Amino acid sequence: MRTCVLFVLILLGAAPAAFGQYTVSGKVMDARTKEPVAFASVVWGGGERWAATSEKGVFVLKNVPAGEATLTVTSLGYAKRKIKVTVDADV
Repeated sequence: MRTCVLFVLILLGAAPAAFGQYTVSGKVMDARTKEPVAFASVVWGGGERWAATSEKGVFVLKNVPAGEATLTVTSLGYAKRKIKVTVDADV
């Protein structure tokens, strides 16, 4: 099995329609080739939020609450990758 690397960028701007909710975005890339992984599944916590990556490996999770959760990335042919992410409302 191949492994994938997840680069995460956390944007801490409150969404106007949902106060206290944030956006988590990032890019999923192959650890060896550094190529984007298209159509990977990205799940926040226990499945409260999820997204599929674009053809360029980019994902966006909207309306994410502040706090800590596990981001799980899966894609056919790759090992599952989990990463702890904290959205800090005080930043």
